[in-house]
Amino acid sequence: MPVIANLKSGGPLSVISIAGKVSAGETWNPVAQILDQVRSEGARKVVLNLSGVPFIDSAGLGLLVMNLSKMKAAGGLLRLAEPQDRVQSAIKTTQLTDLFPFFATEQEAINSFSQPAV
Repeated sequence: MPVIANLKSGGPLSVISIAGKVSAGETWNPVAQILDQVRSEGARKVVLNLSGVPFIDSAGLGLLVMNLSKMKAAGGLLRLAEPQDRVQSAIKTTQLTDLFPFFATEQEAINSFSQPAV
């Protein structure tokens, strides 16, 4: 079950560190709730630090896509930072790298918000 290992939030930027497997069902609820919370508090730039996530299944990826859609609808962006190899592989295999470019470090993900879209 994923847990929120750390939350840094202030103004339009929030960084959420997650630990544990990410899959569908109740295991995603804490992550979805915190994403809803930071979005409702005005965060429009959110980084999910996945360094503590050893596994994500297709349902978990679907939940990431759903939350990306919610962020975009609110005028925001969602970035993934420090994904482990298995998580990177799942994102690449499902061809979601266009939606979720991932960044080697949390700081690179944060810096990407100020870069022009390609």
